[in-house]
Amino acid sequence: MSKLSDVKKKIYVPDKDGFLDNLLIACKDNTLPALRQKLQDAGTDFASNDFMQLANGTQPAWNTRGADGKKPIHYIDYIARILVENNDPIKLEDWKFNIVAENEPHTLISYAAKLKLLDKVFAPDIWVNRIADMEALWQCVPDEHKSQINFAELKQTAELSNAPALEITASLRKESLFTPNDKGLSPLDTIRNWQKIWQIAAALAANNEALTKADLLRQNGRGRTYLEIGFESGQQHTIVALLARRNETITPQDVKDARLERFVIENSKKFYEAVKDGETHMAETMIKAWIIDLEYRPTPIAETALCLAKVNDTLFNIILQAGANPDVTYHNTSLLGSAAYQGRENIVIQLIAALEKKFDKEPNKLHAVLTRRDADDYNPIRNAKRYGNNILHTIEQAINRAQFRMSDKTDLNITKILPGDNNLMHLAAVNGDLSFVQKVIEKYKDQPQVLCDALVQQNSTGKTPEQTARDAGNKVIEGLLQETLEQLNINRGDVKSFYQAAEAGNDTLVTRFIAAKTVPVDAPYFDQNATALMIASQQNHDKVVDILLANGADADARSLGPRSVLSNACYRSTASIVTKIITALQKKYHDKPVALFKALTFKHQDRESPYYIATKENKVIAPLIEQAVLSMFPQVPQWDNKTLIEADAYRVFGEHGKLAELFAPQRWKGKLNELEDAWRTVPVVHKKQVNYDAVAAEAYQLSYPIDAITNKSEPLLTMLASKTTWNHIDNIVIQLAKHGEKLTKADLLHKAGGGKTLLYKAIEFGQTDKIFTILTASGERLGRAELSEKPDNGPSILELLTQQKKLSALFTVGNWVGNVREMHDCWARVATPDKTQLDGKENHPSYHRIVSEVNAQSNKNLQRYAYER
Repeated sequence: MSKLSDVKKKIYVPDKDGFLDNLLIACKDNTLPALRQKLQDAGTDFASNDFMQLANGTQPAWNTRGADGKKPIHYIDYIARILVENNDPIKLEDWKFNIVAENEPHTLISYAAKLKLLDKVFAPDIWVNRIADMEALWQCVPDEHKSQINFAELKQTAELSNAPALEITASLRKESLFTPNDKGLSPLDTIRNWQKIWQIAAALAANNEALTKADLLRQNGRGRTYLEIGFESGQQHTIVALLARRNETITPQDVKDARLERFVIENSKKFYEAVKDGETHMAETMIKAWIIDLEYRPTPIAETALCLAKVNDTLFNIILQAGANPDVTYHNTSLLGSAAYQGRENIVIQLIAALEKKFDKEPNKLHAVLTRRDADDYNPIRNAKRYGNNILHTIEQAINRAQFRMSDKTDLNITKILPGDNNLMHLAAVNGDLSFVQKVIEKYKDQPQVLCDALVQQNSTGKTPEQTARDAGNKVIEGLLQETLEQLNINRGDVKSFYQAAEAGNDTLVTRFIAAKTVPVDAPYFDQNATALMIASQQNHDKVVDILLANGADADARSLGPRSVLSNACYRSTASIVTKIITALQKKYHDKPVALFKALTFKHQDRESPYYIATKENKVIAPLIEQAVLSMFPQVPQWDNKTLIEADAYRVFGEHGKLAELFAPQRWKGKLNELEDAWRTVPVVHKKQVNYDAVAAEAYQLSYPIDAITNKSEPLLTMLASKTTWNHIDNIVIQLAKHGEKLTKADLLHKAGGGKTLLYKAIEFGQTDKIFTILTASGERLGRAELSEKPDNGPSILELLTQQKKLSALFTVGNWVGNVREMHDCWARVATPDKTQLDGKENHPSYHRIVSEVNAQSNKNLQRYAYER
């Protein structure tokens, strides 16, 4: 075949450097097979001169690393075999060719030795019929590198390969493959025949024969197995594949020869690196085609391949299924403990399954492995707690299964607490031992409390035996435990179970409880005293609500908080449930409208009515509640004001925009005080619906026409307790004057309720100036006694005046003439910061000047009095 022929050049015309450039790239990128195929398709192939030109180029090609970090020389055995096949082997002088690699002078053979590639250089099949050249090249190897290989063995193998090739015919029989010739060589003693093993296997198969593992382990006349020879011929993958057809495998234990062990170790190293790099497909292929020691470790304390693979669920499963040991430790930590610590849930599940299979007959050993502590005294359970319930639960279940298998099955003592807070029912549930569960139930049928306690006992993961059975997939045991516990709870009238059945929507169990009559239908439960109907409506269990209402459940039950059935339902119940509750309320209070109104508008624990809750949380049902409330509106105006306030009607109708009708002026004729009380109950957000001042004024005119006032009778004094009346005080004073009447301090000291006088209320209403005008007109003034008046839980009049910044109206000369001592006493009761109201600054009156004028006027009056005497 041509070397740098026109054909080669033609293939690589697109590249400026032609064939050599592409050859270099192929060496660097490990794509020589693909490059060779292109050449063969074009009718040519590699020649030795092609490769040697790489060393003659401008780049030191043998020294150039590819993407995988390897250099072209790493593929020297592949290159050499191609050239042998083409009858153009690398010549001895080529091996001695001088190159520069890693900034050092080398020959090609010395550089290969430095890179520890002598096993590739002296591969026996490369040197068939060239033993002399092989020996000559060996002499060129630097002495310090000769320990890399056993040259004598490799030379012997090459010599054996000189035997004639086997003629493969239709009459080929298996035994002939092991029959020696006159030189003591059988056909399978030679490498060249092993290179045709597929054709040999096909010929044998045509005669219903096949090579078996036993055949390959036979020894030849030199005491070597044919398996060893096949491996040395580079056919290890072919051997594995042929035996796999017969479901036979070669294990590391079958490879006893030191030379073959090197193959296994090399395979194991490559497999280990593939796993380390996460090469799932490559690792899987190696497992299928190579002989690998799955327990290989680079160092005694290093990880095995299975440990490395715990970050890759798929790869881990492949290695585990191939037979890797699941009970492995590294760095004084078990693989299970490490996987649990790192939160590898799927790995933990696979490991536990493999461990249970391995220790199927040895539960004690299994338990020891599952609870083994590492160097830091942590066991898998403790490690699993870092990542929550799933991993923890998986390991605990496995421990439980092991414990149950270790336990004495004749001991039915379910009161005994086992590790993990389990009892025997937990363990039986995990292991699916239905017979054991049935025996326990039968034994304790006359001790229901003991049995019930065992069935509700929670283990360290918070699971009861029933939940444990469910998690383990043991549905028959789960059903039996559930039925048993339900009947026990029914028999003993367990309110909690009844409540929980309603909460879960278990209409069957609720019906069974009601039929047994062991629990009142409205029995309160939990610290909130909620009823089954409250929780069933809140959880939107329509059928349970029907059952409870049909059996007399109170639709207006209240829990602590407080909450009602209707307010609970407003969060997420359907229109159907809310309608049923409203209907039940209307039926219960058909003759008690106020009670019905209170039930429909009951203020929840957050001071929110059912309607308000629905507008925020469940808008679909809001119209239903509004309709029920507004349907009562025609009756509401007939109720007295006290009832309306108790029923919170003003707030409720404010929510529905109906305040204007309740505050119609004619409703409040003669009820001005009640009008004020009602208005105070209206939330600020709703007050914009009504012009209160206009309503109050009109109600006042309707109640007490000013023209009708002739004296200070009781109706007038009652009117003066209303803020609205004081808005008309000037007209009232004028009207009284027409009839020779006037208001006095004694009138103002009339009691108006709540421990307050009319004087106090007037000042509260902001009518301080009017008070002093009235007192001046009557020739009276306020003294220490009046200023000290202090109603229930309120400030005194002096404190009110201080808060209103009206001290200047109080401390006038006319109010204190002849009474300086009381003036000083009252002034002393004013807090220092408030005395700035009379500091004489910024147009403020001056207290000291007022005192001086009071003293002066008092002296004048005293002198006048003395003169008149």
